[in-house]
Amino acid sequence: VEAIVPLLEREHENGGMFFSVDDLSYLHRGGRIGSVRYQVGQALRIKPVVTVAKTGDKAGTYVTAGRARSLAKAGDVFVKNMIEHVGEGATLRAVALYGDDSSIAAQLLERLRATFNCVYLEMVPTAPVLGVHVGPGALGIGYAAGDWPV
Repeated sequence: VEAIVPLLEREHENGGMFFSVDDLSYLHRGGRIGSVRYQVGQALRIKPVVTVAKTGDKAGTYVTAGRARSLAKAGDVFVKNMIEHVGEGATLRAVALYGDDSSIAAQLLERLRATFNCVYLEMVPTAPVLGVHVGPGALGIGYAAGDWPV
């Protein structure tokens, strides 16, 4: 425990995650967003960029980190936020998650390769359970700055 807890604390501080969905109807039907937000978002084709708050009274809850007009643009918002968190050119480990379109995740990985010193990059499909909650059009990234701690 004495060896693992400091590693987990470091990864928590140096890492993060972002995700976005293509279709808000799954979030609406699941009760995660209200009718007004759903109607406006669908009409304007807004893709929310969501992360988990690390500090403050909202720590551990989902919070909005930005908005985009497409999943590809949401990937740009991911990268912008990651640059703010770890710095451009930083050593990075990341895994991209995708719903039904792996090409958007592949574009995101190319952008990461061009922006950071990537020591680990992978992309994986989302699990069916996540698909039930957010729909088939999803894009996410989990990342941690620095090289492997062990």
